[in-house]
Amino acid sequence: MQGEAIIREDEPQLVRLPIVLQLVGLSRAEVYRRVKDGSFPSPVQIGERAVAFNLQEVRSWVRARLVERAVKRQDVVERT
Repeated sequence: MQGEAIIREDEPQLVRLPIVLQLVGLSRAEVYRRVKDGSFPSPVQIGERAVAFNLQEVRSWVRARLVERAVKRQDVVERT
């Protein structure tokens, strides 16, 4: 396994913005707008001019959006 990265799911992982954008489907501007209003996980400073996002926090944010959608769909079904 020489040269392969070992990534453990239980360990915190930091990802840069391009990966976050792929995961959530939002624009850069929208991600930072939501960071500012507190509705998206804040980035972590990893260098003088570099930030990254906690992958687990981003995944939790995505899961929460899916739960919200499921709840809304269930509400619509119950109303009909």
